[in-house]
Amino acid sequence: MRQGYVKTAIAYLRGGLRQIARMAPREHRKKFLHTSNEAHILRDMVKQIRDQLPPDPRDVIKKKIKEAVSLEHYEEAAQLRDQLVAVSKQISSGPKNSAALPASGAHGSAAAGAPKKRRTRRDNSGRDNSGF
Repeated sequence: MRQGYVKTAIAYLRGGLRQIARMAPREHRKKFLHTSNEAHILRDMVKQIRDQLPPDPRDVIKKKIKEAVSLEHYEEAAQLRDQLVAVSKQISSGPKNSAALPASGAHGSAAAGAPKKRRTRRDNSGRDNSGF
């Protein structure tokens, strides 16, 4: 599964979790989400998708830096720090891969649960004729 599709899938699953949470009163949502079988299924799906993703290279380098510092290998930690800066710059300035993003289809690119904009009809005078 490509990175863009993974992010979209996770966004839809989180949107589903938000929709489930809205079914309960605000003060009971946390308990409701822990007891809901549907929410449990969606959380498991998010976990399965995340487990298939490769680790973020920045997180891997940060872990190596902590390990080097704890072993007092400061020169190695400094080299890893420089590597972290280079990787971070590369990731932030790298071109966006538009081929990895799903095309807007019947569902659009917005996450589930996002409010939809309401279209209104206007007559020639510019007044709103939506009935409200």
